[in-house]
Amino acid sequence: MTGFYRAAFLAPVARRHEFKAAKPIGTDYVEAELDFYLPSEAAVRGELARQGFIPLAIRRREIQWWQQQVVGREYRQRFLGAIAFHVRAGLSPAAALRMVIEGEEDTGLRSRMEPALEVLRRGGDFSEAFRHLRMFDPTLIAILVSGERAGRLPSAISSAADHMRSQQAVWKKASIAILWVGVEALVSLSTGWAVQFKFLPWLEKNGIASEDAAKVEHFNSAIQQAYQWNGLLLYSALALTVTVALAAAAYASAPRMREWLDMQIARLPLFGRIIEDSGIAATTAIAARLAQGHVPLTDTSDIASQATYSPRVRAFWRHAKNRLLRGLPPGEALAFEPLSRAERLQLQAHQDSGQLADVLMAVAEHRAERAGRGRARLIGLGMYFTIGYGALVGLLAIWVLSIQNDGLGASLSSLGG
Repeated sequence: MTGFYRAAFLAPVARRHEFKAAKPIGTDYVEAELDFYLPSEAAVRGELARQGFIPLAIRRREIQWWQQQVVGREYRQRFLGAIAFHVRAGLSPAAALRMVIEGEEDTGLRSRMEPALEVLRRGGDFSEAFRHLRMFDPTLIAILVSGERAGRLPSAISSAADHMRSQQAVWKKASIAILWVGVEALVSLSTGWAVQFKFLPWLEKNGIASEDAAKVEHFNSAIQQAYQWNGLLLYSALALTVTVALAAAAYASAPRMREWLDMQIARLPLFGRIIEDSGIAATTAIAARLAQGHVPLTDTSDIASQATYSPRVRAFWRHAKNRLLRGLPPGEALAFEPLSRAERLQLQAHQDSGQLADVLMAVAEHRAERAGRGRARLIGLGMYFTIGYGALVGLLAIWVLSIQNDGLGASLSSLGG
C-alpha cells in the first residue's frame, strides 16, 4: 500500500554530506535515515539498492494531520510562480512541477510533496500529481487544470494567485466577524454564570435583616425566581453556543453533513443572503479571471460550481453550463436568478470575452460589497443580543437587590422607632 516509509541504511562514507545526521560505522560506512513515499516496503528496498545503500530497517510512518507542516499563502504563491517560470522556459507542466518539488530543500515540505512526486515518477500527468500535493483547494486546482488543458498554464497560475488573495481577504473578514460574535457570546455566558453561581448565592446567604416574616418570604421568593429566570437565560445561551459549535465541528469534519447544513443555513434570512452574496462574488470573480485567460465558459462553470458553499449559487452555475451546452450565447446562458435584473441586462449587453470579464468582475465587486454590509449587520445584531442579554441579567440582579434594600430599610426604621 502506497504510503510514507522511514528507512535506516548504510551509505558509503564518501556520501555522508548528503545526510543531515549520519553516524559513522567503522571506516567505510555511515548510518543514515531517509523518508520515502512508495507503494511497499519492497519498493523502498529496491530504491535503496538502486542508490547504492544497504538497508538496515524499514518502518511505515503514519502521518497524522497535526504532524503535517502548515504551508502558508506566501509559500504557495512562490511555488506556483516557480512552476510558471519553468513552463515559460519551455518545460512541460509535469516536468516543471517535478523540478520544483525536487528542488525543495526543506525535508518537512519535501515529505509532504512526495505523493505528487511519486505520481510523476510513475508517468502520471500534471493534473493528477497536483491534486496529490494537498496544498491547494479544489477551486484553485480546477483553475490550473483548465489552464493546462487550454495551453495557458502561466495565465491560469496568475488567475489562481488572484483567487488565493481574494479568498484570504474573505476569510480575514469572516474570521473577524466570527471572533467578534464569539467574544460577545463569552461575555454573555460569563455574566450569566457570575450572577447564577456567585451573586445570587451571596444574596441568599446574607438574606435581609428584618423581623417581618412577610418581607423575608418575599425576598426568598424573589431569589428563587431570579435563579429560575437567570438559569433559563444562561442555559438557553449555553445550548445555542454548543449547538453552533457542534454544527461547525460537523461541517469541518463530516463532508456528508455540509450540504444539509448549507441548506439549513441558507433558509435563515440574513445568513442565507450573506452566503449567497459571498458565493456569487467569489464565483463571478473566478469566472472573470478565467474569461480573461480565454478558458471556455463551460469549463469555467464547472470550476465556479466547486468554489461555493451556497446550494443556490452552485445550482446556478450547473444550470448555466447546461444552457451553454444547449447552444445559448454566454449572455443568455447566465441571465437568470439569483442574478438581479440589472446584472442580467449587463451580461446580455456584452460583445466579447473582454467585456464579459469586465461585467463579471463588476458583479463580483457589487456582491462582495453587499456581503460586507450583511456581515456588518450580523455583528450589529450580535452586539444588540449581548446588550439585551446583559441588561436582562442585570435587571434581575437589581430587582433582588432592591428587595434586600427594602428589607434593610424596614429593619433600620424599626430600630429607630
